[in-house]
Amino acid sequence: MVFVVFCVSPNVIPHGDPFLVVPTARSLVHDGDLDLTEYLNVPAVLSHYGLTREGDRFVDYFPWVTAATAVPVTLGVDAISAVAGTPDTDELIRTDRTWPIQLIGGSLLAAGATLLIALVSEALIDRTTRVAATTGRRPPLLALALAVGLTTPLWSTVSRGLWQHGPSLVFLAGALLVLLRVERSPTLRRIDGRLVGVGALAGAAYWARPTNAVAVVAIGLIALVMGQRSALTYAAGAAGAFTAGVLANLALVGVAVPKYYAAGRIGWHREFIEAFLANLVSPSRGLLFTLPQIVTIGAVLTHPDQRSWSRVTRRLVFVGPLVPLGYALAVSGFANHWWAGHSYGARFLIESLPFVLPIAVVGSLRLLQGRGALAAGTVVLWSLAGVVHFEGAWFHSTTCWNGSPTDIDLDPGRVWSVTDPQFASGFASLVEDGPADALWRSCENGAGG
Repeated sequence: MVFVVFCVSPNVIPHGDPFLVVPTARSLVHDGDLDLTEYLNVPAVLSHYGLTREGDRFVDYFPWVTAATAVPVTLGVDAISAVAGTPDTDELIRTDRTWPIQLIGGSLLAAGATLLIALVSEALIDRTTRVAATTGRRPPLLALALAVGLTTPLWSTVSRGLWQHGPSLVFLAGALLVLLRVERSPTLRRIDGRLVGVGALAGAAYWARPTNAVAVVAIGLIALVMGQRSALTYAAGAAGAFTAGVLANLALVGVAVPKYYAAGRIGWHREFIEAFLANLVSPSRGLLFTLPQIVTIGAVLTHPDQRSWSRVTRRLVFVGPLVPLGYALAVSGFANHWWAGHSYGARFLIESLPFVLPIAVVGSLRLLQGRGALAAGTVVLWSLAGVVHFEGAWFHSTTCWNGSPTDIDLDPGRVWSVTDPQFASGFASLVEDGPADALWRSCENGAGG
């Protein structure tokens, strides 16, 4: 159901960071490499800011992991083309019509991440809620999936195209889910091979988006509470994934570590403090406005039954709320794009979703068990979040906000505007310009980071 909602939402972002993913995926399928030289005669490819040169190859500057995950969709489109005579991926690339692949591919990854985060939420409910633990009663998985998918950037950003965030979230949520299941295993006293898988998923998340080094450390801190052997097993899995990534880079790109992963991209600059605060609390890029329901985490941090929880659960509840701060510190080091370029909401902090949202779900359920202002406020917070992400997924005017009245890349201070916040631009355009303009207005799209 969530996948269908994602697919029918019209605001697709084909020309931002994800644009070169489809040509790269086709190159992987048909040529076995990442080289985009055959598409240099396509104006949209040649002029794209993500096209870069590595040795004698022209490749996508952004991580190729997303293109690898888009291979099944690419194969599907080409298979349909062979049977039905519809345009194949090559024709779609050359005529600048890759948006259906972007939408379907992005929606599949977002739906997968939605299911995994819902399962993490379900597991955390079982570990923290007496009723769930003793009777097995909990919100249906479908209800959890709808709450996760339709009140978060999974709808307004991740499903809008083949962003790096798609595979990144799948890997991270998968790692946390396996970790929680390992904790319940009777073999925990021995070395559990599944911890290698947890490490491998976390390591793969790093290659999907290097700022996920924050999550690699966070999951390691959670694994450490299981014991030194468990932490070392996790580290071995992460090291294996890192090594595999280096070898794949050498084979596909010709270098061990591509330019995108350069540590020099992050550092202190004069706007660092502003960047850090903006990614947390500014109206148009702050996590607090993108995910207002995370304030319910406070109900978990003050839960009277914490002593009865497992060590892993307590560590997750402690580490999880710190993860957005770690991401904010990392991305604030981007001197040129700390505001996440042309995008929607707190895009740079999306990878903290698997850590904070399940805790917010638990906190919200606790608050909803009571009555009065706290329960009503919880409903309002989740409803507001749903409205914010409905706007981002449906109104193209929210994308155009990045370039008007001034370009966000030239005037990043706009993220602090309280009179023209991005999250209100969809309905504002609907009132002022009419539905056609609000939904389908044409404007230039970009991103960065």
